[in-house]
Amino acid sequence: MKIFIISDTHFNHENIKKFEGRPDDFNEQIIKNCNKAISPNDLLIHLGDVIFGMDKEKNLPAIIHSIPGKKILCRGNHDGYKTSKWGDWKWFMQSGFDTVVDYFIYENISFSHAPLTPLPMQGLKNYNSPVELNIHGHFHRGHTRLPQKEQDKETFTDEFYNYKYYNTFKEKYHLIQIEDTFAPVLLDDILKEKNIQLK
Repeated sequence: MKIFIISDTHFNHENIKKFEGRPDDFNEQIIKNCNKAISPNDLLIHLGDVIFGMDKEKNLPAIIHSIPGKKILCRGNHDGYKTSKWGDWKWFMQSGFDTVVDYFIYENISFSHAPLTPLPMQGLKNYNSPVELNIHGHFHRGHTRLPQKEQDKETFTDEFYNYKYYNTFKEKYHLIQIEDTFAPVLLDDILKEKNIQLK
């Protein structure tokens, strides 16, 4: 079994074409690339912000079922988890995800939509052992939400993450962004790049 990761697909999001320069057929490109890489025995971890648009409830099941493998969703800030009934975890599971969480820890790696600041403590084998890497999405093309003023960089915290913490421990984070490839990333490739082994 291979583990793949994707984030911020924004399926059916018309404005993302303008915001991020995505082509008109970005939905099809993402689905095609997922089908090319992922087999039915593989796992896809989606790091949130799955779909947009008025008909998202109607359209999501067909999209998710068209992608092979088991699927975990770490809900993103646009997945309705605070304000909308459609963001309920049961609805996402009925639409084709096998598991729906806000974030999770696998061995010494945490997975989330926005970066986790502070990083959670890894509690499965050793309660004193911190997570070595947080794999996250949320920042398209690496554009972090920045403080408005230079002097605010020491204390800036927005609704989703703490800027100072994130930048202090930047080596413990890995951004998944699909704006150039529209394809999932292999977890093994990330671990190799970061020189990290699962514990």
